[in-house]
Amino acid sequence: QTVYTFTVTYTDNAGCTGFNTVNVTVDPAPVALAVGGTATICYNSSTNITIAASQNGVSYQLRDNAGNTPVGSPVAGNGGAINLPTGNLTATTTYNVLATSAAGCDTQMSNTVTITVRPVLTVTAGTADNVICDDETVALSSSAAGGSGTYTTIAWTGLASGQLSSTSVAAPTFNPNAVGAQTVYTFTVTYTDNAGCT
Repeated sequence: QTVYTFTVTYTDNAGCTGFNTVNVTVDPAPVALAVGGTATICYNSSTNITIAASQNGVSYQLRDNAGNTPVGSPVAGNGGAINLPTGNLTATTTYNVLATSAAGCDTQMSNTVTITVRPVLTVTAGTADNVICDDETVALSSSAAGGSGTYTTIAWTGLASGQLSSTSVAAPTFNPNAVGAQTVYTFTVTYTDNAGCT
């Protein structure tokens, strides 16, 4: 913070003078730092916009660059690295960061960051017959669409997953153990694509 003093002097045609002073206080604006972040994420997941060397006494507000809409709450600088969470994203979004000092001076950080969101990965699962006897078997079915289009892992889970012919294929066979009363088994199938999205 720097205080500047200015003096103004008036002299009339009789040679008489008068003067007064004005003080102007100048506060430093936050430094325009570079921001970073993961370039591509899975649909409906979150990431952080990062500032590697934040300033003490400065708060950093993440903003959607389209309209400068605030995202989340401001994060206080600590002299080191800080993270500004994006929240879960379903569309590609560009962000900027506004830094504000305790004195109210603000600076937009020196660059924007675009987070690309991969297409949603949709999984469908079912069975041709969801009511069977315990001496019967039934085929489960599943398929996926979206994501990267290349699926590297299929995983079936559930309390009775040990009674499936396989837990890592699209259409396993369920061969239930004997039951004393009607029992409902729930299975969940998860697909993972080659970008690691599920």
